[in-house]
Parts: sequence; structure tokens; C-alpha cells
Amino acid sequence: MKTEQLTVSDPRLLAEFIGPDAMKTFFEKRFEVPPDHIGLLMRNGQFVQSYKGAHFSVGGMFHQLKGLIGGSTSVSLMIADLKTFQHIYDVTARTKDKVDITGIVVLDLQINPEKPQNIIGLMEQRRSLSKADAATR
Repeated sequence: MKTEQLTVSDPRLLAEFIGPDAMKTFFEKRFEVPPDHIGLLMRNGQFVQSYKGAHFSVGGMFHQLKGLIGGSTSVSLMIADLKTFQHIYDVTARTKDKVDITGIVVLDLQINPEKPQNIIGLMEQRRSLSKADAATR
């Protein structure tokens, strides 16, 4: 069975939700999260677990039968990029003698791999989070 690799769809994105349509299947479907990304599993709107560089499978006939007998749960997955990214800020400072000094500050930013669920707070009811939006916050 072929394994599908999950990454963010655009290099400018930091994190995005994988739609439930991509995970719906009658037969089993296998996914892989590369080591430089992290997958956050959400069940019924609650954070369950994060997986860095993991392989997992969804669907299958047993899952379909279980859904018919006991009901179904809403499962979604968010993929986040763990690589560092740079953001450039223009800074202006004024000295004591009223002279403006301009400069550039370059920050290297990254999602905290020990608490990746904190990125959910940055999403603001959106399906994706860009690197520029995270840097401006």
C-alpha cells in the first residue's frame, strides 16, 4: 500500500489543517509525517497527541463497521513545519540628542517542538497559518 507524505502545501505556510476529505476512505490509507514536520491529532475539536516524523493509517473496513455500530468521531490533523524561518524587521531608534538611527533586525523563529499545540492559539479559526502572520504576532 502506498504511503502519502503530508507536508504543508505552500512554503510560505507554517501550519495548516488537513481536510477530513483527504482522510476519508473506505479502505485503509497510510500517511507519513516527515521528521522536519509535526502532525497534531485532533479528536472532536480537542488536541490529543503530536507526532513528529510518524507513520499512521486511517480508515479501513473495521473503522467503517465501528462507525455504523457505535457512531463516529470527528478526527482532524494539523501539519506544522518545524524548520526555523527568518523574519526581517526595520527598526528606528532615537538617541538622547534626537538623532534617528535605523537598522534591521533579523529573527530566527521556530515552533516549540516540546509544546506544538500552542500553535493552535495562533490560528484564529483559520485553516492555515502563514509564517508572516506568526512573525507579526
